[in-house]
Amino acid sequence: MMRGSSAPRRPRSPCYVRASTPSIRPTRSEGKAERKAEAVLRLLRKRFGPLGPADTHRVTSVDGATLDGMLDRVLTATTLREALG
Repeated sequence: MMRGSSAPRRPRSPCYVRASTPSIRPTRSEGKAERKAEAVLRLLRKRFGPLGPADTHRVTSVDGATLDGMLDRVLTATTLREALG
């Protein structure tokens, strides 16, 4: 389109519209924490078997730094409680 042309602008395709509401699109740090929580849960299940709802909630409700600690502990912990800290 040339400058000064009077042709109407086409609306942008919905696939190019970015979500600006936090409830629609999680922040980068929230996404990282969710991926870490999934990794912790997967490792815990592999090592200790099925988890109860309270243990699952504990993992999914903590921050990224706590999840990092859980990831480290799950490799050497001898019990589920020890892994969760």
